[in-house]
Amino acid sequence: MWYLYPDLLIHLKIITDKTEYLISSFENKQRKCSPEELIRQLLYIKLICHYGYSENKLRIEYPIQMGITKKRADIVVLNENEQPYIIAETKVIITEDAKEQLKSYINVTRAIYGILASNSEIYFYHALDNVLNEIRDIPICGFYNANNSNQLINLESKPNNTLDTLGFNSLIRVNEKT
Repeated sequence: MWYLYPDLLIHLKIITDKTEYLISSFENKQRKCSPEELIRQLLYIKLICHYGYSENKLRIEYPIQMGITKKRADIVVLNENEQPYIIAETKVIITEDAKEQLKSYINVTRAIYGILASNSEIYFYHALDNVLNEIRDIPICGFYNANNSNQLINLESKPNNTLDTLGFNSLIRVNEKT
């Protein structure tokens, strides 16, 4: 699974006291551990280590104004103008509602890319005319198609969203009573 790569895990510390907390070596903020938070922190690390996005361009729980209410996107990558470029949502289980939530965040912010990640799946989207088109991957920081800055170089037509490595196929919540 994408989140079990050693080069991602090395940047994450789990502290066990009466409850468990996560600390990313990049964010350096203690957060209460949950399956969704673990996925979010590892995706945050992946955006830095694998895609080359700068820590100062990443935001966790980024506020998005939705009419009269304010929602929070799990992770946002800002562009050079400090506007949302990539919006990522992490879920324990990906549902159609999760995809609609991501789509609404992208439509409001006019972000170009979206990521929907769970403990066993990861989907990448390119937004065009209020439609989310599933793509193979998001761009590495600074790499765009010269003819169209919104498209990836060498996009494959069929996404590969199966993430099964090391024999793990899911994360589960474990507590002292189980």
